[in-house]
Amino acid sequence: MYGFQDYQLKSDKNGRFTIDRVIPGKGSVCRVVVTSYLGSSMRWYAWQAPVDIRPGRITKIMIGGRGRTVVGSVMLTDKNKLGIDWETNNPVAIIAWDASKRAYAWPSARYLSKLDENGHFEITDVPAGAYKLRVPIANPPSPSAYGVGTEIGRAELEFTVPEVPGGRSDEPLDLGQIEAVLFDTLDAGELAPDFVVEQLSGGSLRLSKLRGKLVLLDFWATWCAPCLAEIPAFEKLYDEFGGDPRFALISLSCDNTPDVAKRYVDEKRLPWRQGFAGGTNGHVATAYTVRSLPGTFLIAPDGRVLARNLRGEELRKAVAAALADDKLFDNAGRPFARFPITRFEPTGAAKPLPEKPAVVLLDDADPDYDNTKPHHDALRLLSSSGDELWSATGFNCCKTVGGVNGVAVDRQRERIYVRENVANRIVAFAIDGQKLWQIEQVEADALAVDAKTGNLWTSGGQRLNDGETLVSDPEGNEVAAYPFLAIDLAYDPHDDAFWLAGYETIKLSREGKVLFRQRVDGWCCASLSVNPNDGSVWLTERSHPDIPRSKNRVWLLNADGGVRHKTELGEFEVFSVACVPKMGGAWVAGRRDGVRFISAAGEVGEPVPMTAYKVAVSPTTGAVWVSCDSEVLQLAPSGKVLLRVPFTQASQQSWIEAF
Repeated sequence: MYGFQDYQLKSDKNGRFTIDRVIPGKGSVCRVVVTSYLGSSMRWYAWQAPVDIRPGRITKIMIGGRGRTVVGSVMLTDKNKLGIDWETNNPVAIIAWDASKRAYAWPSARYLSKLDENGHFEITDVPAGAYKLRVPIANPPSPSAYGVGTEIGRAELEFTVPEVPGGRSDEPLDLGQIEAVLFDTLDAGELAPDFVVEQLSGGSLRLSKLRGKLVLLDFWATWCAPCLAEIPAFEKLYDEFGGDPRFALISLSCDNTPDVAKRYVDEKRLPWRQGFAGGTNGHVATAYTVRSLPGTFLIAPDGRVLARNLRGEELRKAVAAALADDKLFDNAGRPFARFPITRFEPTGAAKPLPEKPAVVLLDDADPDYDNTKPHHDALRLLSSSGDELWSATGFNCCKTVGGVNGVAVDRQRERIYVRENVANRIVAFAIDGQKLWQIEQVEADALAVDAKTGNLWTSGGQRLNDGETLVSDPEGNEVAAYPFLAIDLAYDPHDDAFWLAGYETIKLSREGKVLFRQRVDGWCCASLSVNPNDGSVWLTERSHPDIPRSKNRVWLLNADGGVRHKTELGEFEVFSVACVPKMGGAWVAGRRDGVRFISAAGEVGEPVPMTAYKVAVSPTTGAVWVSCDSEVLQLAPSGKVLLRVPFTQASQQSWIEAF
């Protein structure tokens, strides 16, 4: 049952269950389908039924018991193209469907079933109505990732369960064989996606740096027996062609950690370049549509795929033929830009602002984040008195675990940057509101400006532990990329470096050299703030219900990463932090738990009640600003609210930066 609490238990053989001492209130009761893959399990909730628990009363509820059973089988359009282990797949889902709106119906209704080894499913107790069936087709699960493998295809079907007398029938509704379509793969002739990964020997490896060479890319893992069986063939291939300066052999490990792969590579003394791709569900393997291991891609000097998944002698002949074809190398060309840039002409002469800006605000006002619909998330520039200096709308953002720096300010060059983490876009504005440029196809949750160069650092990825950090110049051109993901990042003017926070804490030089690196013992750090006076850094660590050792706490690290002190905050759900340089302490926002001040010595103040997503401190005035769900607040050092600026409409989450 879901309300304020979550109760789980198994029914008896007759389907009966009893839950004692439930907290009163409204919620729902549902059946749970459990899937298990390589030791990890997932719970899927379906057949939900509303319930209203009243004090002192016994509440009875029945889940199911009406409708009919729906059966069917899933098949591939080309059975010989790929073998699918249907039992290591996520469940079949039947969801209420509104055909007139071409969307899932509301209130939602969902019914599930696991697939058997033949792709057959059977879902009981489906009431009369219109539905859409959806089956994700996935690669086999990887030991290096949670849950199933990468989704590589899908089966969908719209159908109707007709009304039956009495509301229930024992006669199944047979949907027959439902064809699943595999997604497009990266095929010969297509441009190989650029990437940057960590090398097992240290440093980073960037594919576009090898433009002009014939590149053989090999995805593998130590847990993959066929991969290990192929290694002798790669050794022979490297012995034959490795001395040719026009050829590069690169193996990308899909293990859980780079340490496992490095030990194997060192033990076997494999001489060619080795990188870490971070799992078959990672962004590199996904970009290359790797459906099984081992996976190989032969990439021409011009960056286009020549062939994929060749083995043994067939692969050797393909490499030899490519190296013998001088025309391939004559047409190598320049590297392609990864991220399309659109530049905007000025709409008129720059207009001076009537007042100095104090804070810039980005909201998430849309109730959903379907990227196919128009969106109205807004960017607003406010003065110290709360007056709106200008605004822009049409952004597409969504809530994040971290990424509290969704906007960034370059005070010296008078620039404002905003990221759209659903539209995968970064937009640059002049301080007067003129849109300057936008970069497309960039996965970014957090932004930070290099105050010395004006370069923009952005970091993000499909998951909290998989992505990269991109560096762009003030005109939006990519100048560097580093194989580290930050949930949040910040520039350190004291040491002229950057701090990254996430599953690990990293301090990087501007050139990408690791100055400090340490993995978070619990879950993750979601926000950080640097004290420009001494280079110390405040970090907020988040707790997670499935990670017992994780805690809500705030860390203060010295410039070298040494721990100055840590402060545990119990149930206070730390979300963002902002250092107050003059005092050395920091304000911490805890979403629904309000904000509180922590001194440089670690003394914790009482919470100031509010819904607080981001707290920002002006480096020029020292003013403290807090973004909430319906307003922006300015606080006094005591926590007293000095100013309230309401939103135009309520926000799911909001991001601010102070001038």
